[in-house]
Amino acid sequence: MKYSAIFTILILMGTVLVFAQENTTSEANVTASPVEEPQLVCKTGQCENGCIKCSDRECHDPGFQCIEEITLDKFFPNKVTMGETQLNIVLRNTGTVNLDDIYASVSGDGIAMLDKISVEKLNVGDKDYVFAKINASKSGTIDIVIKIYVAGNVKFKYVDQLIVAEPPKTAPADVINVTMLNSEFEQLKQKYRDLEQLYQDKKTQGYPVDLIYDNLRAVFNHITETQSFLLQGDYKKAQIGLGVISSNLDDIEEQLNEVRKEKETLSGKVKNNLLFFGSLAAALVSIFTAYKLIQGSVDRKKLLELHKRIISRKKKKNKK
Repeated sequence: MKYSAIFTILILMGTVLVFAQENTTSEANVTASPVEEPQLVCKTGQCENGCIKCSDRECHDPGFQCIEEITLDKFFPNKVTMGETQLNIVLRNTGTVNLDDIYASVSGDGIAMLDKISVEKLNVGDKDYVFAKINASKSGTIDIVIKIYVAGNVKFKYVDQLIVAEPPKTAPADVINVTMLNSEFEQLKQKYRDLEQLYQDKKTQGYPVDLIYDNLRAVFNHITETQSFLLQGDYKKAQIGLGVISSNLDDIEEQLNEVRKEKETLSGKVKNNLLFFGSLAAALVSIFTAYKLIQGSVDRKKLLELHKRIISRKKKKNKK
């Protein structure tokens, strides 16, 4: 009886253990089954809750990092002269977000910002130029701060140096005495007239001066041109013209003073003598012809008068 009860209890315990094990296995199977979550749609035009949306309004998958970053590659020129100049600034978008309305400003000791030219959009990975017009009023090596603005807000700052040189010193402009220019012009015109007269005299005397005539004409053209410059108030060109005229007149004067008559050859002398005697003979013939004509005219007049006298006497006799 005692053993029967113990056996019964053991059977009941085994049954309970088997049932408990089955329940544990069933629960384990239920827990291990995956639960499917709904898929997010992250794209332009459909950006669901849980997606990442950056400042450029682009939609990205969960876990995407929105990084706004611009790198200043370089700016030039880095050596300028005092006064107004334009700096060309090269920017690169090294972030993960597209950027809009980017421009730069430059400041420093003696540096004044005058104007700017922005870039409308700078996409990720792209580079472009922005421009800053400045006025540098102080020379030397100037520390400058370049601020990069995105959509009107300062996003980045860069520190660099700009070398500013003093402007080159220009020599004072030559002061031209207009009265002296006009006086010199009149003197050169008179010298031209004197040389022109000397040329005519030499030519009349048989000197070979034909080539000098061309030089005189060239100087005359220079005189006309220089006079036009004086009337227009272009005194610098007039001053140059006077120098050219003076130099050319000196050359012509030297040529006229050194010109020599060509030596007459024997054939030339014979030719000239023949021409002379030919001309003389022609003149004598002309004189003789004229004399005969005049003499003939006188004789005819005498005959007519004598004829008239004879007729007159005959008439008187007939009347008697």
